[in-house]
Amino acid sequence: MSTEYWIILLLGLSNLLCIGIILIWHPPRVTALPTFDDYVVKHACAKEQGSTRCFKCGSTSIYVDWKAFGKGINVHSCRHCGSKLYRS
Repeated sequence: MSTEYWIILLLGLSNLLCIGIILIWHPPRVTALPTFDDYVVKHACAKEQGSTRCFKCGSTSIYVDWKAFGKGINVHSCRHCGSKLYRS
């Protein structure tokens, strides 16, 4: 096999590796999630009887994923269905 073949193969594999790293470690776009106030306005049923609810399944079991995204952005998700609800 020629040297050109190995160079092309090496470049192709390095490109695939770079694409894989970008897809795996690229942080999700949490700024696309609404703030809490916007979430309540958009989903009127989300705040009933003093507790916040998931707009998909109605569960009140919501947790804060505070260390997954860094930069001071907290993502509030439903424990029951896993939906990302809003950011704070």
